[in-house]
Amino acid sequence: MKLQPWRQYHAAVWLKTWRFDAANDIRILVLGQDGRQLSYSNLRVKRNQTWTRHHIVFNSLGNEKIRFYIGVWGGRGGKLWIDDAVLEETAFVNLLRRPGCPLIVRSEDGIVYNEGQDFQTLVDSKVGQVPYAGCYDVYHVPPELKLTPGSRIKEGQRILVDFYHTVTIYDGQVTCCLGADKVFEIIEEQVRRVHEAMRPRTYLLSYDEIRVANWCKACNSPGRSAGQLLAENVRKVAAIVRKTDPDARLCIWSDMFDPHHNARDRYYLVNGDLRGSWNGLDRDMIVVNWNRGKAAKSLAHFNSLGHEQVLAGYYDGDPKDIRNWLQVARNMPAVCGVMYTTWRDDFSKIEQFARYAWGIAQQRK
Repeated sequence: MKLQPWRQYHAAVWLKTWRFDAANDIRILVLGQDGRQLSYSNLRVKRNQTWTRHHIVFNSLGNEKIRFYIGVWGGRGGKLWIDDAVLEETAFVNLLRRPGCPLIVRSEDGIVYNEGQDFQTLVDSKVGQVPYAGCYDVYHVPPELKLTPGSRIKEGQRILVDFYHTVTIYDGQVTCCLGADKVFEIIEEQVRRVHEAMRPRTYLLSYDEIRVANWCKACNSPGRSAGQLLAENVRKVAAIVRKTDPDARLCIWSDMFDPHHNARDRYYLVNGDLRGSWNGLDRDMIVVNWNRGKAAKSLAHFNSLGHEQVLAGYYDGDPKDIRNWLQVARNMPAVCGVMYTTWRDDFSKIEQFARYAWGIAQQRK
């Protein structure tokens, strides 16, 4: 399917289900010319639902052609109806207006028009506000660019507009900019509040699964890779914490600094290669490692960098699995602990987990 590069697109489809067991697996899938997935938004289809319209929004990036699919992979039981699919170019959905995200409106021959003089101030009032402040929806009717009285833009004239927008990942996930000054101001204020309220001895920096990054002018610099950007970001955040609390102990999730996990090229919608991000980690930072799938390589990577590690185990699986992980780590004295990790707030197996972990720990002594 042909389209224009570097444009925002909206796709929608009407879906109806009846006892459809694979409702969570229904997708609108968009692949670029190189096979890269361009949208990761979940449709949130229910097992039983009447006709409901579902949406995704994506940027075509540098693609002139895409592969476009609507369907289900791994269907089991029930019925699914699909109707009235639409793919259309759009603009200004979840429009970003901040330093590093300029809005430029110009004529085909290069005349740049002025906001407030040639066109009204353009703001997406729903960005980060649906269903409430701090939350992002996949799609809403975008704002329109409207001319001012006396505008130099003529009725029916073709204009070119450069703008920046965010996209949601899975169920409304949106990543902050890694380079914007305002982000660091907010972090500094939050660290100050946490320090004053709780006086913690240890801070866990929540760097994990950063799936959109390095696109805007605040973070994308010529000659700097995505990995170098992330390294600079984590250095600044660590410095902010230590400025507030010089004695603080810092921990950090492993995946974005692990070449055997997410610190790699072509990670989701990150612009560029994330390898080298681990160069931003201070040596005394404790890595909370959750890469059980490639445990030996991951543990060795951080061990070679001189980091102590905590194994983040369980993840609502079999509590016995921590035994195998600790066996892999038996020759790495820098593994200093384990953590019972649950997504479902299920602490019913924490004692079993502890017994398995302590049993192996005793064997290591």
